[in-house]
Amino acid sequence: MPKKSRDRFDSIVIGAGHNGLITAAYLASAGQNVAVFERRGVVGGACCTAPIFKDVSFSLAASWAGMLRREIIEDFELEKRGLELNPCNPQIVSLSPDGNHFVIYLDDKETVENLKENDCPNRKKDAHHFLEFMSYCEELSDTLDEFLTHGDANLSELINSLKDKKQDKSIIDITTQSVSSVLSRYFKSPIVQSTLAMDAIAIRNTSPGYPGTAYHLFYMMTARIGGSRMTWGTSTGGMGKITELLLEVATDKGANVFTDSPVKEIELCEKCVSGVVLEDGRRFLADRVISSADPKTTINKLLPQDEALKPLQEKVAAMNSDGQCTIIHFHLKSLPALKRNQCSLQSPLIHSGMTIIAPDLEYITQAHHEAAIERKIPTNPILTIGVPSIKDKTLVADNSEIMSVLVQFTPYSVCKENPSEARALIIKNVLYVLEKYYVGFESLIKDYVMLTPIEIERLFGMPGGHPEHLEMQFDQLFEERPSQCLMQENGILSGLYLCGAGTHPGGTVTGLPGFRAAKHIVNEVQNTYN
Repeated sequence: MPKKSRDRFDSIVIGAGHNGLITAAYLASAGQNVAVFERRGVVGGACCTAPIFKDVSFSLAASWAGMLRREIIEDFELEKRGLELNPCNPQIVSLSPDGNHFVIYLDDKETVENLKENDCPNRKKDAHHFLEFMSYCEELSDTLDEFLTHGDANLSELINSLKDKKQDKSIIDITTQSVSSVLSRYFKSPIVQSTLAMDAIAIRNTSPGYPGTAYHLFYMMTARIGGSRMTWGTSTGGMGKITELLLEVATDKGANVFTDSPVKEIELCEKCVSGVVLEDGRRFLADRVISSADPKTTINKLLPQDEALKPLQEKVAAMNSDGQCTIIHFHLKSLPALKRNQCSLQSPLIHSGMTIIAPDLEYITQAHHEAAIERKIPTNPILTIGVPSIKDKTLVADNSEIMSVLVQFTPYSVCKENPSEARALIIKNVLYVLEKYYVGFESLIKDYVMLTPIEIERLFGMPGGHPEHLEMQFDQLFEERPSQCLMQENGILSGLYLCGAGTHPGGTVTGLPGFRAAKHIVNEVQNTYN
């Protein structure tokens, strides 16, 4: 429950998603009077757990844990408060039409043994390079993690960090290379290449052969759970447990969190932020406003139209925020059985990690071509599948199962032209692919809910329905992505900060946009009074 309401605060945070709550918690910890205004009736934004069906809950949008930074977990003692992040083992099962699936285990050496024992000659060859590749990624991800957490939003600083650590060959990989070109240096097996490439493709509107996509691979490999690096897993209680605990921290530190309180306008006094006005007309004053909403909403909708703001508003309006993924949550009677399975893993273990259907790079490229060039829903979409109810029975009240499927590519523009037709085609093509791999999949479905980019836009207030607010294409990264201090850097106005996924370094529940915004503000306030 929020503390006693006041009409003036040191800081006002717009939005109670994970980044907004992280910002509020750090600022409140520093002794500031903080208010958080959330437009929805619940906190969490896209990082939430929702009871969609009777006695069944889903991680509604964000599904996989691992990117939330360890520093944030430790600063707020989230594990003592009840956070349980469970690394998956196997990490990934990548399905092959012939049943010769590729498995990545939590232990890299186990993955190597699996490759050595495979009948496919290319996989046997790939076994000799897997540890070399993972070692390269681990070394690079350590440098990248430090830069993303504490470095300036400047590509040249990252390049200098790599030079200082004698990682010069990584500079070319990060700045120019496609993920397919990097992977082809190490691997020959089509399914090994496509499986590892999915880290660079997931959520994003890109193809493995595009220059700059290698960066996304290394970005996603900064994921870790506990002492396990480059690791994905699930959160007990769903992803909403993370924001539930962040809310607890923020309020314990003294922050006031108000739900059902949409902000209508950020008020200005000359060239300074003075506070916010809510949709219901209430006005709150503050020394500063920090918005976790996407940059387009913050800068083009919440700020007044002003000639001084016009150049920046036009620049932000032109940025790519079109989402291209759909999320389908299936409520199943039981776990589906694979039609063909030559690997040693059996049910339910084979379902306990991330399952990918993208058997080679050509499959991914074709799906992207159909969506981006032909402007249609791909006949054979890429699917990233999770069954969190295997390990977390808090999500279901009976012996049924929940399966969440990330579908690519389903462009916002295509879905918007004819929403009902797009929805019908998406579910048709997804079921077509699932039926290829699972025995009688359709017969197991009790119900399902689908979130296309249109629903993501409406539900979470993200223009274009992009989970990362702005596409993480290379010309929208580093200094080309809005920073937490965008307005001050442009000399336009003071007191307005950004802390959402549309800022550097980007999305995927890292907590870094909120962390970086709060640290900057705390340092700025301290320097003002010193």
